[in-house]
Amino acid sequence: MHIRRRGNGGSAEWTLSPLGEEGAYELAFKLPKQVEDWISDVEGKERRRTLVA
Repeated sequence: MHIRRRGNGGSAEWTLSPLGEEGAYELAFKLPKQVEDWISDVEGKERRRTLVA
């Protein structure tokens, strides 16, 4: 799966799509504000926190 985050904080939208078959389908969703706040809390650690969340 390929995961993308578009935007920041409460306005961020996440999308999942299959690797190697981009365009086959895409699942879009938002995370609860508390989770988005935690991911964005420490600059430079967003990517690592995304994997943990």
